[in-house]
Amino acid sequence: MCSSDLEALEIYGRVLTLDPSNLEAKIFMSKIYLDSEKFTQAQKILDGVFQEDPDSSWAFYQQGVLFFKQGKDLPEAESDIRRYLNSRLNAAWDSRSTALYHLAKVLEKRGQYTKALKVVKEASELAPFSDFLKDEVKKMEFMGSDD
Repeated sequence: MCSSDLEALEIYGRVLTLDPSNLEAKIFMSKIYLDSEKFTQAQKILDGVFQEDPDSSWAFYQQGVLFFKQGKDLPEAESDIRRYLNSRLNAAWDSRSTALYHLAKVLEKRGQYTKALKVVKEASELAPFSDFLKDEVKKMEFMGSDD
């Protein structure tokens, strides 16, 4: 974990000292742990968020990415990410395109290449200047179909 992550965790910890029910701070902490591959800590925080807000679509998205990165329970990862995508919280094009990218990667890992390609193309259309997403489209086109 880099020093900026440690600093961010410290800041979010202070926020939670002042406001223990701040779910955004908890979710951002779980994201830091997730990005640092500290999966147990990330899941522990998300479990706490779900106890306070069982319908937190942002927490479901983080959990979906967690399951994908762990390579476990891919159907649940897909369901969690779709739950976020179907919520009102992903109105910003950047968060939607990122969530679509993660959904495409889950579908790809599940062997559903045609669906994955369709979803990553949608993500790329939302972020037309993203070379990364353009490259992902090319990679998935190369993979072929699952039909």
